[in-house]
Amino acid sequence: MKNNHSFDKFKSKLTFEAILKSALAGLSVGLLLLGAISLICWLCGYKQGIWIALGVGAGVAVAASFIFYFVKFRPTQKQTGQRVDGLGLEERAVTMLEFEGDESFMATRQRTDAVQHIETAKPQNLKITVPNWLSGLVSGAAVFAITFSLVCGLYSSGVVKSPAENGDPLEDFVSVTYIAEEGGEIDGETDQLWKKGEDATSVTAVAMDGYTFVGWSDGNKNPGRTDLKITEDLEVTAQFEALKEGDNPEEGDFDGPGEKGDSATDQPMDGSESDGAEGEEGDGQGSPGNSEGTGSGQEEGEGKGDGQGEGAGGKWSQGNKVIDGETYYRDWLEQYSHEAMQEITSLEDLPPEIREFIEAYFESV
Repeated sequence: MKNNHSFDKFKSKLTFEAILKSALAGLSVGLLLLGAISLICWLCGYKQGIWIALGVGAGVAVAASFIFYFVKFRPTQKQTGQRVDGLGLEERAVTMLEFEGDESFMATRQRTDAVQHIETAKPQNLKITVPNWLSGLVSGAAVFAITFSLVCGLYSSGVVKSPAENGDPLEDFVSVTYIAEEGGEIDGETDQLWKKGEDATSVTAVAMDGYTFVGWSDGNKNPGRTDLKITEDLEVTAQFEALKEGDNPEEGDFDGPGEKGDSATDQPMDGSESDGAEGEEGDGQGSPGNSEGTGSGQEEGEGKGDGQGEGAGGKWSQGNKVIDGETYYRDWLEQYSHEAMQEITSLEDLPPEIREFIEAYFESV
């Protein structure tokens, strides 16, 4: 049945349905693109992105609607016949289309019967339907687009911030590194990570046998340190120095204000110049330790006599050293040592290694 206009009264309704489906499908594409562009602009910190997203989304929605109509949803003659048969024609319309070019008696009779039934069918009984998958696509795309276009709009208005403006989270932290040179080690956590403004944990530089601690690379001379309120990365090195031959820091023989061995200069040497060095201007009689004779206090045998000159400071004995000619060194040392040990005991926060170092020092002295 060529040039048959039996379906004309149904085509307008089916065309409207096709346009509606195409518009919904195109709208879904436009909404998805709107949400995607809004999300990208917000993440990248582009404040004008909402307008670009709206423009691109609208343009794509219109273009996609036309494409969907002509490619997928525009009703064909066969699709129209199938929809008309749904009105109770029991596939008369579809059969008529199949035998459209057949001029046999049976085909002609079938077409005539189909046309009669089609003319009695009412277009208003033809329902417009939208597939469930298309309805779900539009709903999901709408939620996605509304959510991120709203976020992008709030960002453009300055209400919310973009992740790009929050900076690198690692920039809020600082690293603290303690390094030990050859001859020592670090007691404590050598690699630390803290938020800016926080305090680092305490560490102590400990010298190995044959070495002595001389200071940190930043000028700090204390072996124990606690760096407070760190605001930038910190790296310091504990510096150690090898002891010279004969040095023994536990016995006070290390180089100090004077030359090595100054700590025992008030002890006389056997068979050489002795107490007479202090009393060389005196007029008294010196009694040598193991030899006889008199003198002005210059050479007195082994030097353990009781010089009585004006320059004599009193008799010498081991550990009973004279400071000013009258005061014995040990008397004051014992008093100060006792007070120092009491002070150390009262310091609860003093690290054990520092406490042991101080106690060892006073014991060696």
